[in-house]
Amino acid sequence: PILLDHHKENIRKQTCNALFKFIDGSLERIGCIMFTDTTMEKVIHLLNSDPCWLVRMECLKIVWKMIETGHRYLIMSLVDRGSIEAICSVVVCSDEDMTMMALNALES
Repeated sequence: PILLDHHKENIRKQTCNALFKFIDGSLERIGCIMFTDTTMEKVIHLLNSDPCWLVRMECLKIVWKMIETGHRYLIMSLVDRGSIEAICSVVVCSDEDMTMMALNALES
């Protein structure tokens, strides 16, 4: 999680990408990230405010993967942590794929 605060955007992007790959398909791993430390708060903060759109895209992929599980407790935890506002912050992006992913996440 400390790399999510790194001053280089490439390090933040790669860290988010590694987290995305780590949680892929495993509720146990999602739970590790969601409930054991401040990792998700940092991911949602980056999604909402990172100046690099590529970092924000990687964060959106993490949030979207958690929403895709369909588990109510994960979704409610994301909502409680401010993920809706963070997702809305990327809807205005000029990247069509990112906008569609954000809209799909909101729809879910």
